[in-house]
Amino acid sequence: MTREIIIKELREYFYSTKFVVTFLLSSLLLLVSMYVGIGKYLEEEMEYNSAQFLESEMIESQPDPSSLALYGFKVYKPPQILSIFVDGVKDAVGRYAEIKSNNDPRMLDSTFNSKPLRSIFGNFDLILVAKFLLSLTAILFTYNAISGEKERGTLKAIVSNHIPRYSIICGKILGGFLSLIIPLMIPLIIGLIVLSFNSNTILSGEEWVRSALIIVAILAYVTVFYLLGIFISSLTRSSIESLFILILIWIVFIFIIPQGSVIVAEKTVPTRSVFALNSLKQGIVQEKRALREELMRKWIDENKPVYMDDLNNYAREVGQKISNDINTRFIEIDRDHWMNKRKQQTVIRIISRFSPSSALQFSTMSFARTGIVEQERFQTHVSEYKKNFEAWAKEKQQYVYSDPVRKKEKQDFSDMPKFDYTPESLGESVVRALPDIATMILMILFLTIGSVYAVNRYDVR
Repeated sequence: MTREIIIKELREYFYSTKFVVTFLLSSLLLLVSMYVGIGKYLEEEMEYNSAQFLESEMIESQPDPSSLALYGFKVYKPPQILSIFVDGVKDAVGRYAEIKSNNDPRMLDSTFNSKPLRSIFGNFDLILVAKFLLSLTAILFTYNAISGEKERGTLKAIVSNHIPRYSIICGKILGGFLSLIIPLMIPLIIGLIVLSFNSNTILSGEEWVRSALIIVAILAYVTVFYLLGIFISSLTRSSIESLFILILIWIVFIFIIPQGSVIVAEKTVPTRSVFALNSLKQGIVQEKRALREELMRKWIDENKPVYMDDLNNYAREVGQKISNDINTRFIEIDRDHWMNKRKQQTVIRIISRFSPSSALQFSTMSFARTGIVEQERFQTHVSEYKKNFEAWAKEKQQYVYSDPVRKKEKQDFSDMPKFDYTPESLGESVVRALPDIATMILMILFLTIGSVYAVNRYDVR
């Protein structure tokens, strides 16, 4: 009997208006999101290549390593091709870091700086469509799955024919799910085919696996809301009541839990704003400058008559000590700030994980390598590279200035260390996304069992 119910569900959905509307709307938005994503990626790749070329020319134009270290140069983060599907946080953080003496390299120049309208309306990507359109579609497909049958009197007729109730719920789950997935998978498959034939967006084998995992995460997310609709419908007596409760739950999952997790994290683990950090650092600089002036006056008073060579040597010694103290304090402040930021992120992930919307966002960002962790990984690579560059610049400068002839020659930067960024491996991404995928799977199991139990106890009269 399960087979007959599946066929009945498929027939009802395929000939319904909501199936046609769902197919047309999902096809339009999914394909448009992929088209927009491809365009953005190609634009970012072109900008990245141009910036790399201009930066290499700027480096070659510097007279010596000390000038290069003093004025600094930029290290750009390469665009991730799977940002076509998942934008993540890449537009909100900087696109490059500056390697410069006495300067902690931080990400600068986010996309929102040059294109502020994006920050107003947000990014339009595949995950945005999934979070809003597909979840609502799943609810609209199932809000009257059981209660609607009761209102029409068909549920009582089916039960009176001695059809097992588990067959009814299994048929409805499988038949309705196929009806929902078909109009969603067709545009996704078309988009992937178009992507594979685009010579500018060639995916590697690993990137195809990551793309498949992103689709699996989306399917799991849609399944959660689909089963949620059946579960609530099997607990209510009318379709209107079921729809009202489902919309409330949808609002909680999509808006309240994710936004609430951020508010709770900011209250429980407060961090300084950028303005407060800069003010604190400026205060430290002023304090150390005042100390330097005081030490210089004291030395002059104690060492009269003053000889310029001795004064200059002492000034350099004091200046180096003050500079080291400032750098040490800055490192401590930045370390405490980023530790608190990490604690905030942990709180946000723990709380927001109760929402399938957040689980989808975090897991797909891990698969696409466009999340916060990937940005921090790039930042770590930059910090390590700065140490290597400074060691090279110091050694190179000593070599150049040890010979008056070499000092006058144009410097060769071919032996300068190259920045090498290694993105997160597939295994690391999967491990990172497992808790979020597991959350959705547990929700699917709970809602499936709950739906079967509720239908078995449902009053069909």
